[in-house]
Amino acid sequence: MANKTLDMITLRQIVRLKSEGKSHKYIARNLAISRTTLIEYVKQLSCSGLDWKHLLELDDSSLQELAQPQTTLDRRHQKLQTFFPYMEKELKRTGVTRQLLWQQYCQQEKEPYSYSQFCFHYQHYCRSLEVSAHLEHKAGEKLFVDFTGKQLQLTDKQSGQIVFVQVFVAVLPASGYTFVKACYSQNQQDFIDCLADCLQFLGGVPAMIIPDNLKAAVVRSCRYEPELTMAIKQLGWHYNTLIAPTRSYKPKDKAAVENAVTNVYRSFFAPLRNEQFFDLQTLNQALFEQLALFNQRTYQNRPYSRQQLFNAIEKQTLKSLPNERFILKKQVRLYVQKNGHVFLSEDKHYYSVPYLYIGKQVQVHYTTTDLEVYANYKRIAFHLRNRKGYGYTTDPTHLSSSHRFVSEWSADSFIEQAAAIGIHTQQFIAKLLEQRTHVEQAYKSCMGVLTLARKTDKQRVENACCRAIHFESYYYKTIKTILEKGLDQQPLQEEFLQQTGLHTKDHVLPDHINIRGQLYYQ
Repeated sequence: MANKTLDMITLRQIVRLKSEGKSHKYIARNLAISRTTLIEYVKQLSCSGLDWKHLLELDDSSLQELAQPQTTLDRRHQKLQTFFPYMEKELKRTGVTRQLLWQQYCQQEKEPYSYSQFCFHYQHYCRSLEVSAHLEHKAGEKLFVDFTGKQLQLTDKQSGQIVFVQVFVAVLPASGYTFVKACYSQNQQDFIDCLADCLQFLGGVPAMIIPDNLKAAVVRSCRYEPELTMAIKQLGWHYNTLIAPTRSYKPKDKAAVENAVTNVYRSFFAPLRNEQFFDLQTLNQALFEQLALFNQRTYQNRPYSRQQLFNAIEKQTLKSLPNERFILKKQVRLYVQKNGHVFLSEDKHYYSVPYLYIGKQVQVHYTTTDLEVYANYKRIAFHLRNRKGYGYTTDPTHLSSSHRFVSEWSADSFIEQAAAIGIHTQQFIAKLLEQRTHVEQAYKSCMGVLTLARKTDKQRVENACCRAIHFESYYYKTIKTILEKGLDQQPLQEEFLQQTGLHTKDHVLPDHINIRGQLYYQ
């Protein structure tokens, strides 16, 4: 066979001209190819037993196969081919190079190929398997992570509404070992949970984790120095690994996980396409079942699976997991309010801090279960998370009425200010302070009531407090609602008005035909 390989267009032109009865000289001159190359191709196609018109009807792959010579490899080349699968695995090990493996090959062969020919044949072997890019990765070096573009869905049992969920994919490129999990979103909490679950699944930590430029991982993308979120930095520190996002709009930087996403569509989405799931746990259970089958499935054209390759070359190269799983800690700087609490807006809840830090700024670290308060890198308070809106979580050791000198806020000062408005306001504030386990918890509510008196008419606030006392509802929101709806101007029961000493002559109900009166019920 000639050294030059003809393209498919030229090959079909040869078949067409031969079917028209053109000579070799005519074909070689018009197609600008040598007569030797032409004769070799014509000879090879003639061996198929098909006439030229039938050859024209074949597709490109069939015609190309008939045009290739059926040569047999010599013994030396055959032995080299048997060495390449072993070489493919060994190159994934840390520190192993082609030069080192060529030296090993030379020790086994009496007539070895030169290094350049050795590399040439190996490149040809890689192209035949279409794994040339895959061989660049070392075992245990990188973990690529990404979310699929398409989504799976859940069905709400009550309403039948469809809820779309994200699918997280991670792959170790050296072995192709893959992890898949569904989650509700791509936000930081879900992304961190998926990463932690992935490392637990692998049983170890790679040297580097490579995510995409998603907002949960990257604050500001940059080709050279991307700015990572604090949560991702904490995760990298906890697991002793490097977080290195890929470049923006460079899909080839993460070709391994892009290929894994395609495999997920074929091996996960397709088998589950007719299934209906009502909760995330059931969906993930189905995904994990497919994941086990996927990792244990033998590679095409190779005698091993992802699971076998991972156990053979990569599992032992991963670093050990820390004793504790990483839990995302959010951080926020807050000022300690005059009531001795910090207000966490995410929970809409108050948490107590030692009275000495009133008015100072502190660092608050919180997870899904607990909350810690730090001042000058020293922990000064610890609480369990509480999602009760506008409630208080108070440590009795943090606040004490004996430390009133710390702040101008105190129970006596609030009662004194309320007395200047009216007797009912004073009674209301006193009751409000009595209701709380710790009087400091009521300071914000007291301040709110006194602020309403400054913004509106004092007599209206006095009437509102009178009404609230009657219904025994001692809350700031009660006074605010009464004022907003004008209920302070509505009459109360006669007996209660007499007890409170309010004038009642303006509050007597007039006679009316629609009022039945007491005789109606006798």
